[in-house]
Order: sequence, then C-alpha cells, then structure tokens
Amino acid sequence: MCDDIINVDINKVAIKVIGVKGQCKYHEEGQVFRYKDLLPEGMCIHAFHSIYAYCLSLTYDAVFSWMRDVDKDAVLAQCPHPKNTIFMEAKRYQLDEVKKKVEVTITEAGDNCGCKHKPGQKYRFNLGDDYGICPAAFSSIYPFFMIFLQNPDFKWGGDGKLVVRCPDHLNAIDYEIYLEK
Repeated sequence: MCDDIINVDINKVAIKVIGVKGQCKYHEEGQVFRYKDLLPEGMCIHAFHSIYAYCLSLTYDAVFSWMRDVDKDAVLAQCPHPKNTIFMEAKRYQLDEVKKKVEVTITEAGDNCGCKHKPGQKYRFNLGDDYGICPAAFSSIYPFFMIFLQNPDFKWGGDGKLVVRCPDHLNAIDYEIYLEK
C-alpha cells in the first residue's frame, strides 16, 4: 500500500459480514475478509477506488461520451495520488450473450508508485466469479476503511462499532470493520 498515514497493521484489519437481509450472490453472514479481499490482487486500493465506478458502470453497459468515438467499451482514469503518475484503462469484454468481464490495465506508471505498478499489468474486476468483497460494497467500505487505518478508534453505525452497509437497495448487507487482536 502506498500510504505513510497508516497507524495499524493492515494485515490485522478485518471486515466481517454481520447481517444479511435479502439475496446476495457475494456474501453470507459470518464471512471475514482482509485487505487483500477488497480489490483485485496486487492493485493499489487508491487506484482501484478511482477506476471502480467506471468498472461498475461498464458492467451495466455504460458508454462514456468522451470515449464513444475511441472505444465504447473502455474508459481511462488515473490514480489520485498527486506524486504518482498512474494511468489506467478499464475495458469491457462480452464473453457470451450474458457474461462479460471488465479488466483494468495499467497504461502508464511513474517511478513514485508505492505499489510498484508497471505498464501492462492487468487486473480483473470481480463480477461474482472471485472470492472477495462485492464491488458495490467496496464503494461504501473504502472511505471508512481509510479512516479506520488512521484511527482504529473511529466508530460509526452505533453500538460502539464501525459498521457500514452495502449500497444495494434490494439487499441490506452490513459489514463491521475491526482490528483483530
């Protein structure tokens, strides 16, 4: 991870599914995830967060107006770190009539990347085929996860815990972020 602001051991941070109301193809109550389960393996969490919304949109057939004439199945983004130059492309591939995949490719990478990204590296966006946090839940978890890394005493959601809910309006999936002893 490319942060010098972390005040906890990242490997001891856990995210536990503590409530499931509805049908979720990703999670069941009691599952515990770690940092590595939040994003594609080896990808920087900040870079992933900056391209995440584009990846999710591509899974639902979005076409970005500024890309329409270049490649309607792709979009470009960059890492938000001001000292890193990491450019990425998210691209949608239709595998059959129903199934698709979205892949992120690092297209440019400067020397200041703490995660050591290099041009040509590829990461697959989880569409339910891989173990890990559901992509929609990632969006809700990310800001609280980052606050927690700086201040593990931060609580939100009641009962003296840090609890975050998935944004899926059809299902209520609750996650607790905590530090393992």
